[in-house]
Amino acid sequence: MNDYTPSELMITSSARALAGERVVFVGVGQPNIACNLARRTVAPDLELVYESGVFGARPARLPLSIGDPTLVSGATL
Repeated sequence: MNDYTPSELMITSSARALAGERVVFVGVGQPNIACNLARRTVAPDLELVYESGVFGARPARLPLSIGDPTLVSGATL
């Protein structure tokens, strides 16, 4: 028996699916976690485009919402 939740499995699977991708549109919640996990593991050059219009963000922490000021950190646009 594994100790992983369905959410953890979906996030990990989604992150792995982004390997080799260059750009991804990011939603809030679990998609945000998956995209940031992908960038930190299998897709270091992945450009994140948030639904708020922020492109190229490299947040120091996971944003709490699409309007979180941490998204401005390192953003291209």
